[in-house]
Order: sequence, then C-alpha cells, then structure tokens
Amino acid sequence: MKNLIYLLSSFSIIIFLSCSNDDPDIVNIQVGLENEISYNNLLIKINESFINDFGVSDITPNHYNYDFVLKGKLKDKTYLFYSSLYSPKVENESMFSTGKFIFSGSSPSNSIFYIERAYIAENGILIDANQGEIIINKAEENIFTIQANLTLVNNAKLKIEFTGVFTIN
Repeated sequence: MKNLIYLLSSFSIIIFLSCSNDDPDIVNIQVGLENEISYNNLLIKINESFINDFGVSDITPNHYNYDFVLKGKLKDKTYLFYSSLYSPKVENESMFSTGKFIFSGSSPSNSIFYIERAYIAENGILIDANQGEIIINKAEENIFTIQANLTLVNNAKLKIEFTGVFTIN
C-alpha cells in the first residue's frame, strides 16, 4: 500500500512540474506593475530611462518639451517606449512641469499638458498611441515617476509604471 501511495504521489509531482511554465521570460500580466511596460500580454522590465530636454517649444512657445524614453528587453526583442510631452510654461521660468498629459488634437491651448506623440517600438517597428494619458511626477533631481495608460492605433493597451533616475540629455 505504501508503494502505491508513493507511486501515485510521485506521478502527481511529475505531472505538476511538467505543466508549469517552461519560459520564465514570458509572464502573464498581473495587477500592479513595478518598473515595467505591459504590452501585448507581456511584461517588459525597464532597464534604461532618459529624457531629451528640448526646452521651450518653437511651435508652441508657451510650452516646455521633454521627451521621455524607456527601454527594455525581453528574450531577443528590444522594446522602446517614447513620449513627447509638453507642459505649460510657467511665467518667468524655463522648466518642465509635471502633471497629467493627454492627447489634445491639433491645436493645444496654452494651459494644457499634452502628448504630442507616444509609441511603443518592438525591434524598431513603431505602433503609435492615439488615446489615453501619461502622468509624470518628480521625486528629486532626475528622479521621475511615469505612469501611462494608453490605447494604440491597433487597439492594443499599453500600461507603464516606472520610478527611477533619468539621464537628461
């Protein structure tokens, strides 16, 4: 009888182990991201972050432009998230302001935080976002939190939560 119980429990363990996920890089999306991009049922760990500081915009001189870029790798693919954000210029100051950024259409007002462009690139293939919001907060010098909840032109959802040090160019 002991041998039968041992045999059945060994068989159960083998079945259980053989049914587990064999690929640790592919993870089902969970609630609550942590320094990750959620895209196309994948979680991509962010390993690089930088900002291109373009300053006061020539096109809309009442806005200040920062381009946020996040990079990650999953298996053999490189992912890049890009967003060109414009914050209202504060009188007598020349700096980027944090806040909630939205898509505004063709002519943003002077007081709006707006997204000029946002996209995800998978191995260099770009898919633009056309709806949603990006929230930027600044904790300290060069330390920002970026939260994004966007819809892409192909109706896929893109979510980001990242807090970290950004290299500013």
